[in-house]
Amino acid sequence: MRLIDKVFNYRVRDDSSKVLSGYLNAKNREVAIRRLRNQGYYVVELEEQKRSLFTLSWDFTLNRFKKVDLRELAVFLRQFATLIESGIPLVVALKLLAEETNHPKMRLALINIRKNVEQGMYLADALKQEKDTFPEILIKMVATGEEVGALAYVLDEMSEYFSRERKFKRELFSIISYPAIILVMTIVVGLFIVTNILPKFANLFVKMRLDPPLLTKTLLIGGTFVAEHWYLLILSFNLIILALNWYYHQDKGRHRIDSLLLKLPIIGALITKMEIARFTKSLSLLFKSGIPIIQSLDTLSGSIYNSVLAKAIEEAKQEIQSGKSLTATLKDNPLFSGMALKMLRTGEETGRLEEMLIRISNFYEEDFRESLDGIMSMVEPALILLLGLVIIFIVFSTMMPMYQMINQV
Repeated sequence: MRLIDKVFNYRVRDDSSKVLSGYLNAKNREVAIRRLRNQGYYVVELEEQKRSLFTLSWDFTLNRFKKVDLRELAVFLRQFATLIESGIPLVVALKLLAEETNHPKMRLALINIRKNVEQGMYLADALKQEKDTFPEILIKMVATGEEVGALAYVLDEMSEYFSRERKFKRELFSIISYPAIILVMTIVVGLFIVTNILPKFANLFVKMRLDPPLLTKTLLIGGTFVAEHWYLLILSFNLIILALNWYYHQDKGRHRIDSLLLKLPIIGALITKMEIARFTKSLSLLFKSGIPIIQSLDTLSGSIYNSVLAKAIEEAKQEIQSGKSLTATLKDNPLFSGMALKMLRTGEETGRLEEMLIRISNFYEEDFRESLDGIMSMVEPALILLLGLVIIFIVFSTMMPMYQMINQV
């Protein structure tokens, strides 16, 4: 997989024979041509940009962050909606927003979008060219807003959507931050004692010709190894992370890891609640904007984090195409509870599916917070106890030979 795609300048004709120009990122020339043709364009000219080493380095730095921060995205959309509602032309609004933002990746993306829109491209198509910056659900919603003439409304709705998403993530972070700090403190204190204090005791035991117990010997050997070969441990840790990351980005690897996570006793339930909450909230937003069910599910299957749920949504989309209802396609899926399915069925039968999806999302979000809060309330004292036990264990192991020596005198 390439870290940095090639950049191609293009000139194309649309169905009305209007000539458009711009640029796109693609792995190679064939992929670039296929993407343009899939958008309904006839390719007139396609030329690869020659980029300097500095440009490649800059692109690599920007591509380390595939998505703009949710706060930055929400603020951008709110400002964009305000400008459009004020009657400011689209190109001028994009120019003002590019000058306003302090985010380098956002600024570069907005400059490219403005150029493409100036050439006659729809805003949604221009956003699609920057899909490594803007989420797919936003691109789909903007396309709908352009079709029905409600772009400002859609932008404002998406701003609220990403604001709620950010708030949810901040609440999640606040819940797990304290236990994470305690865990890090436990590791740091343990490593400090093992690498700085234990070696001094080892030298003392040698001078006093003491034969420490097996427990103390094991601890001393481990501490000496960590102190002398710490770089090997860091290297090994990084290699393991890289290997797991590579495996997770393979289709089979990601599916196996996601399936394993869902089967874990506590973590699996939390992941399920979080993903169902995100899925139903996003689906309700798409319905509210008038996007058909098939197109909505197609959008969400590419934006769901867990591949098992994404596969379930893809299967549901195929079954709906054959004439089944949404509830019927999900009833055999263990990820959806009986209560959620009943609410979905009620929404479909009464024509209030959007409202029921919001209720399901709110229920799962609240359930997720309460479950996580309950787990963390038990984890916090357990981690504090673990920190104390680690310190006691190390102190006991180092003082045991001293005690034996005193008894022998």
